Amino acid sequence: MKDEKSFGGIVIRRNRNEYEVLIIQSNHIDGKFWGFPKGHPEKNESEVETALREIKEETDLDVILLEEISFKTKYKIFKGVKSGVKKEVTYFLCFVTEGEVSIQKEELSDYSWVPLYKAASMLTYDVDIEVIHKLRRKYPTGVLSTIFQEIC
Repeated sequence: MKDEKSFGGIVIRRNRNEYEVLIIQSNHIDGKFWGFPKGHPEKNESEVETALREIKEETDLDVILLEEISFKTKYKIFKGVKSGVKKEVTYFLCFVTEGEVSIQKEELSDYSWVPLYKAASMLTYDVDIEVIHKLRRKYPTGVLSTIFQEIC
C-alpha cells in the first residue's frame, strides 16, 4: 500500500453564542463527500504551512491555527482511484479571523457552517465524525470560548 499524508483544519467561528464548524463538500472523482478542508504538502512545506495554504485555497478564509491542538486520522482506501492508499490526515484547530467563504470551485461544490453539536450528522466519513466527537469531548463550549477569547 502507498502511504499518503494530508493536513488541514477544523475551522471554527463564533456565531452569536455558539460555535460553528465549516464543512465542505468535495468534488472528488469518486463522488461528493462532506469533510474538512485539507490537502497534500507541496515541496519543503511544513504541516502547518500546508494546512494554512489549503484552508486559504479552498475557502479563502484567514484563520489562526493552533499548532498545539491537532487531531489525527488514519484509514485505508479500498475503492476508487486511490484504492490501496494508507492515508494519514492531521487536522489543526483553527479560528476564523476574517473573510467570507469563497469555495474553490475546481475542488468543492458546497460548504456549510454548522453548529458543533450537529456537525457529526453531516459528515460523510466515520473518521471525520470521530474528530468532531474528540473535539467536543476534549474542548467543550466553555473551553472553546476561553481559547477564542485568548487568541482573537
